[in-house]
Order: sequence, then structure tokens, then C-alpha cells
Amino acid sequence: MKKKSDSTEAMKKVLDIEKSILIQSDNGTEFLNGAFQRLLTSKGVRHITVEVGDHKRQGIIERFNRTLENIIALYQEARRTNTYIDVLEDIVYNYNHTYHRGINGIPQQLYLGNPSTGTMNVKIEKNAISVDDKVRLLKTRQAFRRGYEPKYNDDGNILPKAYKYYELQRIESTQKFHTESRQREPRMTNKERRNKRIGKNCYAKNKQAERKRYRDYYAANTEAEKERAKKYKKTKQSEDNV
Repeated sequence: MKKKSDSTEAMKKVLDIEKSILIQSDNGTEFLNGAFQRLLTSKGVRHITVEVGDHKRQGIIERFNRTLENIIALYQEARRTNTYIDVLEDIVYNYNHTYHRGINGIPQQLYLGNPSTGTMNVKIEKNAISVDDKVRLLKTRQAFRRGYEPKYNDDGNILPKAYKYYELQRIESTQKFHTESRQREPRMTNKERRNKRIGKNCYAKNKQAERKRYRDYYAANTEAEKERAKKYKKTKQSEDNV
């Protein structure tokens, strides 16, 4: 698809054949634009997104794509070929007839039977984070963000409302909260830290070498330095007398 309108046209053809109750997608602009949303509203279809702030993390379809990619890679390695299109139907058949831990069953059996019998192995736990806790918030992912940069913000924020759990990172042992604005020094990069560390070591080594050089010089020229000091002292006294 080249444009955002292409996804709207494709979905319109799908909904003309069979109407869906719910559509689940990522938070790409091809699904969140006005034309696509108006189409779903006119058809009475509910739309939910499964990702917040990161295009490549929590999408269910991304997990399916990765599983399919791994199966194709194993097939290509075993057969020593780069072609897989002729066995793609067999690969998808194998995927649909394999036990899935997420739905606690085989997709084909649940589809042919009662879909509501599929139970998710989800352990419900009490939320570890609540309102007024001090937390770090997940930053919005940028296209060229470095992998070694922190994914959460540096300042501790008091949680004003409910967030998704994966968007937060709790700061332990926090009793008092600072709400006033504070200025922070910019974080140094790894290269800056290395240069600072090397610079300190070079300065210390150069200082030691300089001191040793002076000690060796004065030890080898003690008499000459004494005569020079006497001559300087006499010159200074004569200038003062004048």
C-alpha cells in the first residue's frame, strides 16, 4: 500500500463481503486517519489498538509475523533454498494446527467448535502501581533512537492517572515526592564518559612525569641551582638598595 487511502479502500472491500464486530490493529496512521475511522463508524465496527508509543513491541500481528518468519527461515535452511511461496499454504496450515499456549489450545479446533471455549492462561494480579506513586514514564519511540539510550524518562513523576503497566517503571523506596520543577544536567554519552575518564588518567600520568622530571633535574644540577639562587638574591638586593 502506497497511501493511507489504500488501507481504507481495502477494508471497505472486506467489510462489503463480511462485517466484523471488532478490528484490532497497531497505532499506525493508516488505521487512525479520519477516512478509515469514518468507515468503521458507518459500518458499526469497533476498533482498538494494541500498541502504545512503540510500533514494534506489543502488536499481536507482529508476533504472528515473527513466528511465520522463523518457520520460513527453518524451511529455507533445511532445503537450502530461498523460495518458500510454493509451501506457504502448508506453513500456514501447520501454524493453525499447532498448539498455542496463549489460547490454551489449537486454533483450528477452537474455530470449528465454539470459539468461546478458548481460555487464556492469564494470571490476574493486583496492580503494583497505583495513583500517586512515583514512576518513570515510557518515552515515545523515535525512528532513529539509539538502543543504548534510556527508554524511560529520568525525572520521577507522581502518577496522576491510570496507565498501562508496561508504560511505567516504579521507583522503589520513595516516600516523599518533589513536585517543583528542577534543572538537570544533560546526560553524557558513552564517548564523553570515556574521554573524561581517559583525560583524568592522562592528566595524572603527565603530572607525575612532570614532577619526576623536575626532581631528576634538580638532583643532577644542585650546585648550579644554588649558585643561580645566590646570584639572583644579590641582584635583587642591589636593586632594592638603588
